Amino acid sequence: MEEAAVSLIASYLPTTDVHVHIVHVSAAGVVPILEKARLERIHAGNKGWRGGVTAETCHHYLTLSSEQIPAGHSEYKCSPPIRNNTNKQQLWEYIKEHRLDLVASDHSPSVAALKSSNFLESWGGISSVQFGLSLFWTQAKARGFKLGDVSHYLSAGPAQLCGLQSRKGAIRPGLDADLVFFDPNASFVVTPDIIFYKNKISPYMNRVLNGKVIQTYVRGQLVYADGQIIGGPKGQLILKDGF
Repeated sequence: MEEAAVSLIASYLPTTDVHVHIVHVSAAGVVPILEKARLERIHAGNKGWRGGVTAETCHHYLTLSSEQIPAGHSEYKCSPPIRNNTNKQQLWEYIKEHRLDLVASDHSPSVAALKSSNFLESWGGISSVQFGLSLFWTQAKARGFKLGDVSHYLSAGPAQLCGLQSRKGAIRPGLDADLVFFDPNASFVVTPDIIFYKNKISPYMNRVLNGKVIQTYVRGQLVYADGQIIGGPKGQLILKDGF
């Protein structure tokens, strides 16, 4: 179904210049379909970022595999679903070859009451926004990736997609000082007591993750340090007027 849906979208791409971004790529077979459409657009003269055809995958597709899912544990339920280990390894090959553009959390919180042992009835979605950097680094480090690869997929890529590359996504004069002090050699265990988001449900519970965020700055202001949130929200709304 995922490949069929993307194939349908790709069939319309030659007739339009609108930027198309595919979210939540879980099936590795999607990537060649998009690459073919991108090349056709570039040859037709589209000079947009990546020919106006981009795609993202998510931390759960790069960390988990269907073989690991215990029966009745709907904290693993998401859409598209988590696929097998062979598929996961292929996604990492695409990451290595820069054939995907960014990695997102697709953070989907759910109260415990909506996560029953019945997969068909349970809420679909995985909460991971707090642990995304460590989830990605745990898998990337084991495959020989460098911290620059993390920055590319978790920072520069999202900034480019949102049109914020002149403000965010890199460390250079004139850009917002959005900074993370990150210890790549530290490790920690995911437990309910360290989770900041409201609903403390996670398929990563009791998993050891590598790499730990020590401090976080938003536009030069310290907002997190040593396990503590500092001050109130400091973000800015980016919605257009009328929304």
